[in-house]
Amino acid sequence: MRLLAIETSSLVASVAVVEDDLLLADFVLQHPMTHSQKLMPMLESALGYLGLKIPDFDAIAVTNGPGSFTGLRIGVSAAKGLAQPFGIGVIPVSSLRAAAYNAYDSRRIVAVMMDARRNEYYAGAWRFGPQGLMQMVDEGAWPVDEFAAKLVEAAEQEGADVLLLGEGAAKAFDRVKAQLGSRVALAPQEMRCQRASSVAMCARLEGIPAVAYDKVPMNYLRRPEAEVTRELRMKG
Repeated sequence: MRLLAIETSSLVASVAVVEDDLLLADFVLQHPMTHSQKLMPMLESALGYLGLKIPDFDAIAVTNGPGSFTGLRIGVSAAKGLAQPFGIGVIPVSSLRAAAYNAYDSRRIVAVMMDARRNEYYAGAWRFGPQGLMQMVDEGAWPVDEFAAKLVEAAEQEGADVLLLGEGAAKAFDRVKAQLGSRVALAPQEMRCQRASSVAMCARLEGIPAVAYDKVPMNYLRRPEAEVTRELRMKG
């Protein structure tokens, strides 16, 4: 199976190409340019180097949330636009769950945190086991102290330490450490950032089914901030 993967849920834009279990390309760019400026050039470069075209792919995997509302819309719109003309299926993948695969087969509980603003983090926690990736803390828009308390419960239940990943992990680390102490570690930056190769790995290993381009669900976890602000202004 030849898979194109797209990740735009955070500040990082990433594109990967995978054929069965072989990673052919993995482009990651963390730059102030918007995703709309950098995503298509990255896609064109990856396909150009490999001599591939969109019809050569069996499916397109893309993160559908949570994360940056604008970033997610750009990534999902790109995947849908590429898939539609050729009848290619789109595989929707959780950005948090995919990021856990950055630490594939870790013995620790893998917690992924993304800054959701409003004093909350999009976060969830998992552990790799014989049956694959097991949910330890549900995905949600968590106040950091509540999420840290859930990690304490999971660590005690599993008898395992915690590894923090995700673009919001560094910002939240001190407050998480205040509850977990030496049982939590911050992953290196290279491991923390979301990347398309992990999106592809998640889709492939979990056998996530593809859907039609116009059936891709969004996984925002909460309403867009602009929408909430508009509503408050109307009420005020």
